Amino acid sequence: MNLKNTLFLLALVTVFWSCGDDDESPTLITLDALEGEWITQSWITGPSGSMGLLVISFSEVTADAEITALSPNSWGFTCNEVTLRNLEPASNSISGEGLIRSTGGGSEWVPTTITLSGDELSIAFDCVGCSNENLVLTRVTGSATASVTIENDILEPLTLTKVNCESDAIDYLVTDWIDVEEVLTIEPGVNIAFAANAGFFVNDVLGNGALVAVGTASEPVTFTGEQKTKGFWRGISVQSNDVRNELNYAIVEYAGSDPISSFGGINIRGGVAIDAVSGGFDGSLKVNNSIIRDNDGHGLIVEEGTLLREFSNNEFENNTDAAVRIDANNVGSINGDSDFIGSNGVDGVEINATGSPIHDITDDATWPALAGGAVYRVVQSFDVRAQLTLMPGAVIEFDANQTMYFEQDFSGPNDGIIIARGTSTNPITFTGVAKTPGYWQGLVIQSNSVLNEMDHCIVEYGGSDVVADQAANIVLDKDGAFTAPDLIVTNSTIRNSAGCGIVVDQFGGNLTQSGNTFESNPSGNICD
Repeated sequence: MNLKNTLFLLALVTVFWSCGDDDESPTLITLDALEGEWITQSWITGPSGSMGLLVISFSEVTADAEITALSPNSWGFTCNEVTLRNLEPASNSISGEGLIRSTGGGSEWVPTTITLSGDELSIAFDCVGCSNENLVLTRVTGSATASVTIENDILEPLTLTKVNCESDAIDYLVTDWIDVEEVLTIEPGVNIAFAANAGFFVNDVLGNGALVAVGTASEPVTFTGEQKTKGFWRGISVQSNDVRNELNYAIVEYAGSDPISSFGGINIRGGVAIDAVSGGFDGSLKVNNSIIRDNDGHGLIVEEGTLLREFSNNEFENNTDAAVRIDANNVGSINGDSDFIGSNGVDGVEINATGSPIHDITDDATWPALAGGAVYRVVQSFDVRAQLTLMPGAVIEFDANQTMYFEQDFSGPNDGIIIARGTSTNPITFTGVAKTPGYWQGLVIQSNSVLNEMDHCIVEYGGSDVVADQAANIVLDKDGAFTAPDLIVTNSTIRNSAGCGIVVDQFGGNLTQSGNTFESNPSGNICD
């Protein structure tokens, strides 16, 4: 007799196995009578203390039997590691020995009993650590589903383990917008499908929610739609600031049915959001080695006030909007090795914030060049009140009329500082989304820091607004009673402005420049 399709699942309730005869069905049970598929309707726990759900398929009749496990299970089994032997029919059951393998690698043969009563089946392994309560299975027709439904908020710590060994089989089905108010841990290889408009809301407003989804390169954790349709389910919103929040070797796909980030009447859809709400409940998340694809909206959303703790080696493909939408102060967490090029609405990093005009850079940051020529796109202007270092090859595109203001701190050390040192082969580029003179405002330097420097840069298509009485690609703007700004510009190309190449405020500004090339600036190259 072959027993196939043994599937187990980690869960919450501790109900386990016992032997027991069924006095209502004294008829001698033959192995033939068990043929078919059976599944537990209750949760169980094994000797190791972990929990699971069991599915067994009975077919061929022999004196010994092998259970071909199709999943890891609560006793430390991996696939194809369970055996029964010496089976003998009793008055209304079949008894034999089962091989129990512990998580430590050891194993033991223990008395095992299978009891049949109509369409209910009981199995007991008499082993050390078993609680000897009934494990009851019922007969099912066709293929039993191995997935388990998640339909209630997660109010207790929960670990989801792999149910099916098949890499593409669904282990869990989430049917609603679920509040995660305790720690939800998802083990490698687990596949979670979401019904229409369902999703996870990880928060610590009502509890201590955290999401820990850590897979491996060969066994990623997958969050997908029940139907493989862009925008089928809602997505994952993280408002918890728990340091354990992590997506590592994860796949998030087919989300975006409804907003997962909302503030000030602006609703944003996407795959994953690190979100902020009033009252100081601001999310944080680590995102590494993950794939975010086929979402209706943005791939990853990082809002002002939140924290992107880590970000490296991620891939973004076929998202309707930008691969990443992020506030200015979190951009410094972006690692240049991620792949943003993949038919996204914007193949790069969109710098923006929901419902607020203020998302300034207040912490020192370094922006690397993005792999494959991906761009930083400034959709919403921001102030720089710390040191911003731009690495060779970085490309910053500005939407219409947008800019960066490098501010001066009148009373403290928080000057905005630009350090943009490119090379002859990898210049740093500041440009407009549209290659039209005057498309964006141009860089505005108000800081008097002697560290301000631009070398081997390209600055083009600025001058949409007048600053210091003139339009230009770069403006040294003396801000009232503040000290005159300072800037060194060398070996750079300044071109295609709507006005001047560089403007130095008539009320004061210290420009040091050499080795630069000026092209197509109709009002002059350097204007006072």
